[in-house]
Amino acid sequence: MADERITDAAPAEERDLSEQTRIRMDKLAALAGAGHDPYRITTFDKTHSSADVLADFEGLEECLASTDLIFEACSESWAVKSEVHGHVAKALDACGKDPVAICSGTSGLSITDIAGIYPERLRDRVVGMHMFNPPYQMPLCELIPTERTDPAFFDELAGYAHSRLLRTVVPVRDSPAFLGNRIGFHFINEALQLAEQYKDSGGIDYADAVFGSFSGRAMPPIVTADFVGLDVHKA
Repeated sequence: MADERITDAAPAEERDLSEQTRIRMDKLAALAGAGHDPYRITTFDKTHSSADVLADFEGLEECLASTDLIFEACSESWAVKSEVHGHVAKALDACGKDPVAICSGTSGLSITDIAGIYPERLRDRVVGMHMFNPPYQMPLCELIPTERTDPAFFDELAGYAHSRLLRTVVPVRDSPAFLGNRIGFHFINEALQLAEQYKDSGGIDYADAVFGSFSGRAMPPIVTADFVGLDVHKA
């Protein structure tokens, strides 16, 4: 089987990054260590180290055996997420590893339901960690506990997200769409409806121009819907 690789599509000098984004990424580079280029996604070879990015579930047990924090970021579909977490749960059982934290990047699915996929001993370690898009420019991060989450563990994870991941952490309840998207997607839907209403007078460009920078958003609403994906917006 050929090695699966993740590579950057454009060199750093071709990126259109704001000054604030560059400052944040420079901080990430400083934390990661000298010689790291935060503007480029490193090429990974899945056959050599625990830092590899796997293209499938082959080798998952070996990868998880040396992992303390698991972060899932996949399609905003319960069928997809439940399958992914199911594979992770089986691999953890097989390798005998109990990670410190199991985080889902879902923007609104139930963290309690995701925790239910795991064996009883691991359910109190499952937390939602929803980073707002684009994450390299937006520091906001919703952290979502369940009724099983230990407050001391939650506070420690929040501290890690703040100090190491440079996130502005907002604890929210495990409810549909959490907090940000309950407001945000209503706003985006209104923009989409207005774009349709005024499709002969500017449409999408007009709506995004009005509700983009004028409303203090880092990314205009309809561009946001396109950026995060229609699957996320529909969910």
